[in-house]
Amino acid sequence: MEQQPSMATLYVTLQGKGGVGKRYLTAAFPQWLVEQGRSVACIDTDTLNPTLLQYAPLKATHLKLSQGHPPVTM
Repeated sequence: MEQQPSMATLYVTLQGKGGVGKRYLTAAFPQWLVEQGRSVACIDTDTLNPTLLQYAPLKATHLKLSQGHPPVTM
């Protein structure tokens, strides 16, 4: 029987409203996964406050989604 590659699970933290605990959850959850022996890859897309980059053990990558796009003017 051919062995199937393992599937990855993707967790995304999204919420437009401030003050709901996104930063706390986004930093604490991957730390908990690592403590459980899971492998994690953290990607921070926040252009104003890339929180995950502040936690060196998570080795987060900063992905600039807005790079190359014209700025939005109001």
